[in-house]
Amino acid sequence: MENGNCISHDDDIRSISKKQNETKKELEYSDYLKLEKLLSAQSMRSVEFNQPAHHEHLFIITHQAYELWFKQIIFELDSLRDMFKISKIDYENPHEIIKRLHRIVLIMKLLIEQINILETMTALDFLEFRDLLCPASGFQSWQFRLIENKLGLSKDDRVQYQKDFMNQYHTSSAAYHSLKQSETEPSLLSLVQQWLEDFPWRVTDSMNFEVSYKTGVQQFLKDERFNGSDCCPSNGIQSTRFKNKELLFNSLFDNNVHEQLIKQKERKLSRKAILGGIIILMYHNDPQFRAAYQIINLIVDVDLHLTKWRTNHMLMVQKMIGSQVIGTGGSSGYHYLRLTLNDQYKIFGDLANLPAYLIPRSYLPSLEPIKKIKTNSRDF
Repeated sequence: MENGNCISHDDDIRSISKKQNETKKELEYSDYLKLEKLLSAQSMRSVEFNQPAHHEHLFIITHQAYELWFKQIIFELDSLRDMFKISKIDYENPHEIIKRLHRIVLIMKLLIEQINILETMTALDFLEFRDLLCPASGFQSWQFRLIENKLGLSKDDRVQYQKDFMNQYHTSSAAYHSLKQSETEPSLLSLVQQWLEDFPWRVTDSMNFEVSYKTGVQQFLKDERFNGSDCCPSNGIQSTRFKNKELLFNSLFDNNVHEQLIKQKERKLSRKAILGGIIILMYHNDPQFRAAYQIINLIVDVDLHLTKWRTNHMLMVQKMIGSQVIGTGGSSGYHYLRLTLNDQYKIFGDLANLPAYLIPRSYLPSLEPIKKIKTNSRDF
């Protein structure tokens, strides 16, 4: 209804709705995906220099696909970090966390498979255009570095190349600022540590569990020593393995030893976080720990597939340029990549090593007596 020059609220809504409908009708598949821009982004360097190399097109497509998937992984990681920042994760969120972690794992599997496609190009095929790429290098992929930072790879854990990999980026670039910002934000590793220091202990009595678990471990080690249950008692292997087990458990119960191992870069998570992970692993059949158990397994899978990708990538580089050739970006190529396979690059190695702390079920403290009354039925 009109009043002078005024138009009624209902008319406004109808007008907006009409415009929205018109916009919806105009949208096409190619426009939505910006295909014209996307499909024209394969500029072959060999063609520009009048040295057409057929396989360069595959090289470009493969690396562009990598960068698109890296972007999706970053998108998922940012959402996961936001979820873990919530002090008490909502009941629905564990399942959403599981779904998004699983998506990252599947993307990483796909990235590993893409290497097989790239290897349909031979070393001689690559040589046709390789020199035209200098000084560009996969080492400069800032999105891959961003994934590492957001997962929790610290500067100190990186293999040093030209002092700091940040030297690859101009200080005024978006890449540089994104990477610098990621160094100041909580990583997934730090947020998972907070979660493990909190969630399992909301279900159990912290002192009671640690004391009960330590008692179970001591009894297990005592029985194992007495029974000689380990293999090969005659050649000293049993004694060595037993001593290693004792040292492993002692390092978990002695905070000073644990802190020393962190300084030596042999551990990354706090002692309380590792104990929290042990609780989840030991009692994963209990309904209140099932979702948490899946989350831990998927986080370990993310780390595992990242290591697999590094390994396959290193082997592909050796196959393409050999182990004695310098990379296009000036790095030592194969030798640099081989150094990134050490344990320091395994961000969630402490979670992968949790099974080492397991003891037979018969020695486990009963969960029932140490359960707390839940303060929130939506906790998981």
